Amino acid sequence: MKKYLALCIALLTGCSTTPITESTGVFVSKDRIYTSSLLTKTTNSGAITVFRDSGFFGSACDHDIFMDNQRIATLKSGEFIKFYTFSGEHIIKISVGGMCPDIEMTDTVQLKENQEVKYRILLPSDRSLRLSRIQ
Repeated sequence: MKKYLALCIALLTGCSTTPITESTGVFVSKDRIYTSSLLTKTTNSGAITVFRDSGFFGSACDHDIFMDNQRIATLKSGEFIKFYTFSGEHIIKISVGGMCPDIEMTDTVQLKENQEVKYRILLPSDRSLRLSRIQ
């Protein structure tokens, strides 16, 4: 019974994803960036960075990043994107597809000039995909 319990705990732990940073992750491939004009900092702009956790669990899914209904990029496991936009209120949306069920999550952010807002896309062991603001 103890061996069975240990195996179940190990499997559940192995199914969660691992957070990345700009130094441990990979910047999204240029062929999956759809609004490259947002990669350059401009006057009165702030930055939004979206990190997608690494790990096998959920790796067959595509995560499309939108801002104000404009598609920015598609992230794969272990990737991130940093883009710049004018200060003000914006709606960030993550749309999941590929080999996974269609799921959408949104958040409203009030971005200030020279501010950086960071998000993490994670899939914990309970399999409930999450978009979490981390800064």
